[in-house]
Amino acid sequence: MRTTTIAWCRRAALALLLAGCATAGGGSTAGPAIIVSAEAVATLGDHFAAIGAFYQANCKPPKVAQLAGFCAGFADYGPKFQQAYPTAVATLKAARAGNDTAKAQGAEATVVQLSTQLTQIAAQAFLALSK
Repeated sequence: MRTTTIAWCRRAALALLLAGCATAGGGSTAGPAIIVSAEAVATLGDHFAAIGAFYQANCKPPKVAQLAGFCAGFADYGPKFQQAYPTAVATLKAARAGNDTAKAQGAEATVVQLSTQLTQIAAQAFLALSK
C-alpha cells in the first residue's frame, strides 16, 4: 500500500508541475500553454481516479485510523473536483479551438488549484502511512 501511495504522490507532483509550467509558459498566443495544460488536465484526471480508488478501498468503510484526515479531506474535495474538472476540460477545448488566451489562463488557474488541493490530500495519506 505504501508503494502505491508514493506513486500517487508522484503523479500529483507531475500534474502540479505540468500545470505550473503551463501557467508560466504563456505567451502572446494560447497555443503552447493550452497543449501543456491539456496534458496536465489529463494527468490530473488519472490521478484523481487513482486517489479515488484508494479512498474507496480504505475509507468506505474506514480501515486505517491514521487515514482519518485523508478520508475527510477527500470526501469534501471529491465532489468539488467532479464539478470543476469537466468544466476545465471543456474550457481548454474551447480555448484551443478559438485560440483564446484568456479562457486558457482561466482553465489553467483551475487546473493548478485542483492539482494543488489533490496533492495536499494525497500527501495526507502518504504521511499517515509513512509513520
